[in-house]
Amino acid sequence: MNPARKADILRRVAIRPASTAPPTRTAHGTMPIRTSPPLWVWGWLLLTVGMLTLRTAIPIDETRYLSVAWEMWWRHSQWVPYLNGHTYDGKPPLLFWLMELGWLVFGVQA
Repeated sequence: MNPARKADILRRVAIRPASTAPPTRTAHGTMPIRTSPPLWVWGWLLLTVGMLTLRTAIPIDETRYLSVAWEMWWRHSQWVPYLNGHTYDGKPPLLFWLMELGWLVFGVQA
């Protein structure tokens, strides 16, 4: 096989990288310009702003759960949660155990 024919065959079957592929054009022959973020970005932003505006200023539940976990830690009572000296059965203790685990690993910070 002569070298010119071999070079012609290699040129035909060569795969071009994606960067050298011709760009797609619109019906008017111009390149499309993306000026706005994708739809999922707008959805995420709307959801985040909505959640921040609907959240109360004073997190009543979070302070209650923190005090239950603290009382369990203080009493060394990992099986029975307490709130203000009374047993607390408003929530399963998994969250309180995880809080105590965080205190055990990282320490209690004031």
